[in-house]
Amino acid sequence: MEPLIEFYVVEDWCRWIPSMAEGSVLKDSFEIDGSIYDIYESTRVNQPSIIGNTTFQQYFSIRRDVRNSGSIDISAHFDKWESLDMELGKMNEVAFVVEGYKSNGRFEFTDLEVIVQ
Repeated sequence: MEPLIEFYVVEDWCRWIPSMAEGSVLKDSFEIDGSIYDIYESTRVNQPSIIGNTTFQQYFSIRRDVRNSGSIDISAHFDKWESLDMELGKMNEVAFVVEGYKSNGRFEFTDLEVIVQ
């Protein structure tokens, strides 16, 4: 059975980031898309998932600086995670999500292109 893993590329954050969660482990940092990203791994124990409550890994690439435009090279993040022996498994779902946590503001985008090879 393929491992169940959630993948996140966090482009901007305000008050809380996943690396602040108890048990998150800094794996490495790398530069891509004009910024440095810190890579964290976290284990969710007996939490809701696409297969019901279970234990699974979460991988995060968290951008250090703020920006208001640009591109995200998702493949570079997957390549980096793989180079750190972070098991990738099978992709079941892809989502582009904008979330606000105790925040306000707005978000606009004009183009979203997902290429699966």
